[in-house]
Amino acid sequence: MAEGGYVTLCGELRCTLDAEPLVLRLAYDFSNAGSDPAFGEISILSPWLTGRTAKGLPAPAFEQELIRQLAVQLALDKAPNTAAPVLEAIGDWAAAELAGAPMPGGEALPLALQNGGLLPLDVVWRQANSQPHVANPLVKAQLHTMLTFAQATLVDDAVGRLLEAGAGPLSVVVQRAFRIDDTTFSADWLRWLSADFGSFSQ
Repeated sequence: MAEGGYVTLCGELRCTLDAEPLVLRLAYDFSNAGSDPAFGEISILSPWLTGRTAKGLPAPAFEQELIRQLAVQLALDKAPNTAAPVLEAIGDWAAAELAGAPMPGGEALPLALQNGGLLPLDVVWRQANSQPHVANPLVKAQLHTMLTFAQATLVDDAVGRLLEAGAGPLSVVVQRAFRIDDTTFSADWLRWLSADFGSFSQ
């Protein structure tokens, strides 16, 4: 999974050819599993602690965390100034796409979609880029679906293009990344989200 995930993510995140190798550190007790590893380092609990399948393979939790940290490190290498909540969203998106992890804040999304309580995407983007941490589950869920939508419908390296577009309001970033205006982006996202509602309400 890790090698295949690396190849897939490198394409989706538009990795540079001169990227430095990543260091993988396996922790064998819970206190040594760093939740904030150093740049270029993945620090994760050993499968002996996270559990293994009946066939002796790492349990899904191990693969999900490995993919999550791998995506964050590749994104950091690509765009070192990316805001922490955006990096977190990229990690969660990758873990969901490649390792079946649940969407963060997923419980808030169906209700907001049904009741018209979704936040404007420019507000979601601004919060993710202006705060050290995002606690609002709806912001997390909408940011996750923004990445999934762009990757699924616009271009297969959409997340990498967003990273390359750099900081700025959503209107500026989507114009740089995809040559579309944010009104079109938001409207298309909402149509896509409404059509795929079932997959986000599990």
